[in-house]
Amino acid sequence: MIHRTAKHVLENPNHPYTQGLIACIPRLGQKRHRLTTLPSDLS
Repeated sequence: MIHRTAKHVLENPNHPYTQGLIACIPRLGQKRHRLTTLPSDLS
């Protein structure tokens, strides 16, 4: 496990799971869109 600051993780999400979580954050002024699914083999 690697320890990073929250700022670093939010600005530089490296893992696909983290990228997916950040992509789920609603953004003001943007149209709603269907969330994508993540592959089940993330490791």
